[in-house]
Amino acid sequence: MLGWLPPEETETMQRFVHDLHGGKGAGAFILSRARQYLPVILDVLEKYDLPRELAFLPLVESRFETQAVSSAGAAGLWQIMPDTAFRFGLKITESDDERFDVRKSTYAAAAYLAALHKRFKDWPLALAAYNCGEGALSRALMQTGAGTLPELIEICRMEESASGVLARETLEYVPKFVGAVRVMSGLVNIAGCRSRSDDACDGTCGGHLPRNADTRIRHENEVALQDGAP
Repeated sequence: MLGWLPPEETETMQRFVHDLHGGKGAGAFILSRARQYLPVILDVLEKYDLPRELAFLPLVESRFETQAVSSAGAAGLWQIMPDTAFRFGLKITESDDERFDVRKSTYAAAAYLAALHKRFKDWPLALAAYNCGEGALSRALMQTGAGTLPELIEICRMEESASGVLARETLEYVPKFVGAVRVMSGLVNIAGCRSRSDDACDGTCGGHLPRNADTRIRHENEVALQDGAP
């Protein structure tokens, strides 16, 4: 999948997987929610011709919690900020916040991810921009002279002058996503998920979230997220 990931980032992946077990039975609840929403998510991603592995991004964003709200004001399964919601046609009123609607918010998230990939021509950079904003990422690339996310991460961590260019959350965001893909790909057969929103995934949605991610594993369906993939 993202073969550029430096070895030291496996620690970030392992910590993320461990944190999924923050409460008793937390892993089982996460899998149950994922099983419920993946058919809708995959249906929308297919319409936008986006990599299916992006269906696991809500694990990093909200742990598949549709009512999640962050202190920064992001909300819903995809943790969409108000400005992004308006940009991609979601309504936010006192009585109705469409960021909490699974299908509508997924359409908005897919449109945003497609726009980010079109702009940055690279999935690692597009995902980082989804976390911090495209303007912030563009400024970071310009300020550091980096051309790829691995270069940007290394500069931000090794050079004191660039230490505050991007938040730690953004530097760790893509490694966490890689961990999410590798863990969930072993538990959920996304190829077996039906497209109808009232259906669940076939077959392999059972089991438990492992407490340690084998970051060496590479799945055949990971190829879709290599740089330059549509």
